[in-house]
Amino acid sequence: WLCDPLLGGVCERDLNRMSGEEQDVTSHIFAGWQRGGDMSGPSFYWQGNDTLKVPRSMHAQNRQRLVSLMNKQSCKGVALLLGGTSKTRDDSDHEEIFRQESNFHYLFGVAEPDCLGAVDVRNGAATLFIPRLPADYAMWMGPIASLEDFAKKYEVEAVRYVDEIPAFMSEFAPDTLFLYEGVNTDSRAKGTPATFEGMDKYAADRETLHEAVYEARVIKSEQELEVMRFANKTSSAAHVAVMRQVRAGMMEYEMESTFLHHCYSKGGMRHQAYTAICGCGPNASVLHYGHAGAPNNRKLGGSQMVLNDMGNEYYCYASDITCSFPVSGTFTPQQRGIYEAVLDATVQVMSALRPGGEGFAM
Repeated sequence: WLCDPLLGGVCERDLNRMSGEEQDVTSHIFAGWQRGGDMSGPSFYWQGNDTLKVPRSMHAQNRQRLVSLMNKQSCKGVALLLGGTSKTRDDSDHEEIFRQESNFHYLFGVAEPDCLGAVDVRNGAATLFIPRLPADYAMWMGPIASLEDFAKKYEVEAVRYVDEIPAFMSEFAPDTLFLYEGVNTDSRAKGTPATFEGMDKYAADRETLHEAVYEARVIKSEQELEVMRFANKTSSAAHVAVMRQVRAGMMEYEMESTFLHHCYSKGGMRHQAYTAICGCGPNASVLHYGHAGAPNNRKLGGSQMVLNDMGNEYYCYASDITCSFPVSGTFTPQQRGIYEAVLDATVQVMSALRPGGEGFAM
């Protein structure tokens, strides 16, 4: 099969390389897992260079926190969660860049889509369920990882295929099946529970898991805080890089571009925590400017203020940073007065932060 690679085909040398005995399957599957390709030690997430190494053991600790909060150790129960699903653009075959569902990431740290995970509520033991991929997947997406590969990479007790969930449940015989189904108090969107054939045979609790996983995520472990510090440190440096390059006559999207480039090139941060808001002049007063209908495309005026609200994420942990500054680099008296009033209020609120404090009071 001979095709022009520039036209999106697969050339003969690619097929030969993919079928060759010397193909390094392990290096592909575990890219970024450990420095030097050592697969014998503990697993961690790492984007190389000066990016942060995050031990996968963090998720086992998160699972222990979950079962502790669920407080169902005396129940022979299993919590079943649905991971994020792969999506294509409308009716095309273009796959959008996948980002894992946040609760699933918190408990399992899995990068791949279309997985499910089960947690034994008695002891926190985890079973990961992965899709059974067809053989031709390897031609387009690279070598297919085995069950053992996934178990090593994500440090879970067991890995099975998604189509084996009914058999797993039959073997486990849970008294209660805990499903994630509740309302996000911020977005008011409802969580999507996991489903499988024959689940109506089991008693289902659709409240406990949602409440426990949200409560678990409220208080961060020291390892989680370290990830958040890295995300915010990198995003802060990206904001500074933007400030240094801003000039009158630039377009707002150039600031967004500089920010994204710095986060990805210096921090390995592929995903934005939210859509970048880069507003100058009147656009700075629009809370969620930067959307598809107003895509950061106004020219910066020399006398205007800029408001940049941008944050990227590392390993699904977000940063969220907003800053304002004059395009010219020098505040006018009016700009300075407003800026310092807001800054003073911000400092006072931050100094009032206390455990148990009320947000509305601050």
